[in-house]
Amino acid sequence: MNPSKTTADKNFTDGMKNEEVVFVRGINCIPEFAKAQMQETKDMFNKNSGNVGYHIIQSFDDNEGTNEQVFEIGCKLAEELFGDKFEVIVALHKNTDNLHCHIVVNSVSFVDGKKFNDNKSFLNKMRNVSDRLCREQGLSVIENPKPSKHQCYPQYIAERDGEYNKFTTLKKDIDECIFRAGSERGFLYEMQKLGYRFDFTKPHTTVNHPSFKRPVWLCDLGDEYSFERISNKLYADCRHYRIDLPPQDEWRNYLFDFERNYKEVYVHFVTVVQAVKSRPKENYYIEKYLQREIIKLDRLIEQQNLLCHNDIETDEQLQSFKQECINEMAEVTEARRICRNKLKSAVRKGDEKEIAEIKDTISLFSERLKILRKDINTCERIEKSEPEIENKIGTILEIEQQQKNKTQNRTRGYSRDAR
Repeated sequence: MNPSKTTADKNFTDGMKNEEVVFVRGINCIPEFAKAQMQETKDMFNKNSGNVGYHIIQSFDDNEGTNEQVFEIGCKLAEELFGDKFEVIVALHKNTDNLHCHIVVNSVSFVDGKKFNDNKSFLNKMRNVSDRLCREQGLSVIENPKPSKHQCYPQYIAERDGEYNKFTTLKKDIDECIFRAGSERGFLYEMQKLGYRFDFTKPHTTVNHPSFKRPVWLCDLGDEYSFERISNKLYADCRHYRIDLPPQDEWRNYLFDFERNYKEVYVHFVTVVQAVKSRPKENYYIEKYLQREIIKLDRLIEQQNLLCHNDIETDEQLQSFKQECINEMAEVTEARRICRNKLKSAVRKGDEKEIAEIKDTISLFSERLKILRKDINTCERIEKSEPEIENKIGTILEIEQQQKNKTQNRTRGYSRDAR
């Protein structure tokens, strides 16, 4: 439920046009004229640059809550968080299996002209208010949520689509400099050699580079890239890319002599990508070719693990495993739906013990569904990327052979000159 920023050259309601709108309400504005009213506020305080608004999506569990109930929760959330200062639009949509509210907030306050400050403190407040409102309506909430991977919206889109941009480049360079350095001073020196400059004088640490239009906040890269976490990795010697791999001249044994089945293709390819990431100086030419794969290394390892843990070697086995997951997901979804109906009955009776037991069962079903969805998505990624990986293995071999040929030709040239 992180607020996502929207740039000034785009209507920030565009992303919702193709969705099935059930209810719409304006807070401090009229829905039909919301865009114009929000723009008038910006013009009045001369604040037309930067983010024009913030977009929050409040999602509810599958088959939980009525349209009216969910919409009322979304409106109360928006009213409590923004109702005293900002113009807000709340819309209930039904374009997915679960109901969800879109909350669009003007970035400039109509009261004092101050811009909305999206930070972790507000995120925690928003989560607490949302949980309280859901509990009041008898709806489920996420207990003990995992720490948020706070990312700015452009970075999220780039990583989702596998694009190589300044955020992924910066994270890759930070990871490599952590590996090379043994202290904060050494880390800053390694980053400086790559052209980066850190600024610690502001409330949020920023890093700049000649290729950047403006400095990047470290907090926008995610919690793992705060300077405090970087320091902890350095002092704890968390060189998590240092793995037990063969010498570079033995890589070819890892790329040749294997049957072309899914499992071994992934094992060999992931081995090479890990080696490239752990030895950046020794593998410059191959590293340039594999930069996109280095960014997606965690996803590659996830795909490899699914194949190995389930002993999947052929396309038929992959399709069979995927279908088993789909069938099980349908069964678990139906079982969870039945439990939710029982929960409503238990709530009416006021049987606290039965309510707790049913909620525990529903949580187990939800966790299983999460695993099944993840496995199905991983299977679909494997179907798409496995042929590409085989081609990339061939390209790696070609690049390596070209480098060897250049070295041999250079050696022969030196020998002729010596004569």
